[in-house]
Amino acid sequence: MLTNILLGITGLFISGLLVKSQKKSSLKNICVLCLSILLTWGILLLLYKLKQFDDQVIIGILIGESITGFFYFIKRRIPKEFVVFALPFFLSLTVGAYMVLVKLQDFKTTFGILLAIWIISYVVFINRNDPGTKPIAKSVMNCCNDE
Repeated sequence: MLTNILLGITGLFISGLLVKSQKKSSLKNICVLCLSILLTWGILLLLYKLKQFDDQVIIGILIGESITGFFYFIKRRIPKEFVVFALPFFLSLTVGAYMVLVKLQDFKTTFGILLAIWIISYVVFINRNDPGTKPIAKSVMNCCNDE
């Protein structure tokens, strides 16, 4: 089954590149790899919900790839000081993806933790220039840099 999924992603990728190479393509500003992964897990998720596919692991892996791609897409486009919200944003995407696949059993606890992380990030954000908080904010804002 995995082989078929890899071949499907490859086929979508090559097709997307061919469409993107056309002068008036609607895919000019879209990452064909990301689109191929998104379409694949979207189809597999639909098949899973229709009980025609049962491999949650590969769906979860593909969704995780999309989450990571989306995270970096957003990160490149926001002002650097907003990167302080990277952790709660990424974890919120993860919880959302999890909820697409399975029913969340500890809803209140999970959302309470997410809310706490968002609030802590907001406190760091609004105090990012304060001498006591600045090193923390700077460390968070540089967490994914190659510096």
